[in-house]
Amino acid sequence: MNGLVVERDGPIAVLALNRPASLNALDAPTRRAVCAALAELAADTAIGAVIFTGTGERAFCAGQDVRESEALGRDDGPRWMESWTAYFSAISSFPKPVIHAINGVAAGAGFETALMGDVRLAVPHARFLMAEIDIGLPAIVGGFLLQTQLGLSRAVEMVLSGRAMYAEEARRAGIVHGIVAPADLIAQAKARARELAAKPATALALTLGNFRRQFRRGLAEAEAASAAYQSEAIATGEPQQAMARFLAKKRSPAAGGPHPIRIKEQRMGKFIKVAQDGDVTIITLNRPEVMNAWHSAMRVEITETLAKMNADPKVRAIVITGAGDRAFSAGQDLNETKTFDAARAAEWIEEWRRMYGTIRALEKPFIAALNGVAAGSAFQVALLTDVRVGHAGVRMGQPEINSGIASTLGPWLMKEMIGLSRTIELTLSGRMMDAAECHAIGLIHKLVPKERVMEAALETARELSAKPPVAMRLDKRRFREVTEASFNDALESGIRIQKESYASGEPQRVMEKFLAERGKRNSA
Repeated sequence: MNGLVVERDGPIAVLALNRPASLNALDAPTRRAVCAALAELAADTAIGAVIFTGTGERAFCAGQDVRESEALGRDDGPRWMESWTAYFSAISSFPKPVIHAINGVAAGAGFETALMGDVRLAVPHARFLMAEIDIGLPAIVGGFLLQTQLGLSRAVEMVLSGRAMYAEEARRAGIVHGIVAPADLIAQAKARARELAAKPATALALTLGNFRRQFRRGLAEAEAASAAYQSEAIATGEPQQAMARFLAKKRSPAAGGPHPIRIKEQRMGKFIKVAQDGDVTIITLNRPEVMNAWHSAMRVEITETLAKMNADPKVRAIVITGAGDRAFSAGQDLNETKTFDAARAAEWIEEWRRMYGTIRALEKPFIAALNGVAAGSAFQVALLTDVRVGHAGVRMGQPEINSGIASTLGPWLMKEMIGLSRTIELTLSGRMMDAAECHAIGLIHKLVPKERVMEAALETARELSAKPPVAMRLDKRRFREVTEASFNDALESGIRIQKESYASGEPQRVMEKFLAERGKRNSA
């Protein structure tokens, strides 16, 4: 059976992956067939648009053929990645409109293939998942595609968890443009293809060419990184072992799910509590009398604890939460910052560099159990975690402007996750978002009843701790790598801006007024 079937219908070509017995998984001959077909169709002036789909009702494409990649030797990574680079290049540089008709599951490289199209139509039962981590491979190209199209928050969560996004969620997130009944999928895809092919030819070619050039620059960097990261993973033998388990249908012995909380060890620090539940460390911010707000000494304690947990091979995941039921953390303790001058404000940003840098360097899953409000720098710390679990009463936001503090690190994080428009509005207004809004825009990944927040966070931690550790480490390293330059720029801007702000005296005056008014309210 040919792995690819090509049919022509006037100005439209339909490419159908044709390996239904293996869920249309991509082996090397099929990848080569796709590259050859696209080269021919690109040169054919009678073809105005292409539709990409899968044969059968179960799968668009299940990604890499695991039976093929299981046989990779430890030195085969570079050669294997060359064929994938050629495949992705053929799709991403195709000069005509590409419509993906998603007829079932799109997993791993199948999901990445779909994300390289211009228009995506999906059947209601379609599922999208970046499943590489479950077979021990880092999803470097997939991470780039998800970050580009969904933002950093959803990209990190989907890559590290490998969870499925169903068609309706994908439509709300904007990566599916229409949900279509299976019987109508190809007909509607052809209608969209003809509509695009009929656009003014020069404008269409120039517009597509501009998109392709911009996209290719980022993708080429991701492909180069992927070659290095995949080769590093394959050289360890972990992917081959994970694929063998996958093919044998063996579930990892440490898989997540309902599990009684068993705290075997608890240590009290001065400002935090540290507990151990199996291979998961639980850090509890422990200043409930001030809504777990932090000052310099508390930040040092948190930073040192995280560094220690990262170096401890017995720790496989970390959960962070707040004491009490009012707050994860109110962020910066204003009683400290109201005393700052310009020089101390610059030192303050360096303290955040150390704490945030330690969080970003974590090689293990980091989960936030949001038990209440997360404001200002606490909102930022929550956004630096990999997965966030909360309840309906959680509120999050960047209210620093209301206390006279200019924001730089918060806007940088928000822009990476939710885009510039929302970031500007939230930063300038200082308004707090409720849990429903945070969940809708991808800042809270799981909403559960209040009493289940810690349980659900631990379930997530156990699930992620069971993932192949090399792939987990490499995926997290890559997300850090691609955001490092903008992180450092935000820090340098923060030093300059906070020095200027505190030199004016405005933050100190606003904070004094805020604290005085809060004191009156609390004593009334």
